[in-house]
Amino acid sequence: MNTGKGERCTMAMIDDTINYILGLGSEHYKMLFAQLSEKQRNILLVIVSEGKVKEISGGKFVQNYRFASVSSVVSAVKGYTA
Repeated sequence: MNTGKGERCTMAMIDDTINYILGLGSEHYKMLFAQLSEKQRNILLVIVSEGKVKEISGGKFVQNYRFASVSSVVSAVKGYTA
């Protein structure tokens, strides 16, 4: 859509298009994020900052990020996915 006839799509064009699409929904995502509980937001932010997290219900995860307990993390995630 952003390329003229016979032109090639560049990575910069792809990046611009992705950013444009994400920008369209940013207010919606902000609203959804604001509706999460503080604990849910904190867990989500940890996952985003790490990129990939294993065993969020493990003691090491809870201890590393100073969450109250394993059960509190599990209940927050269940509330988020339910």
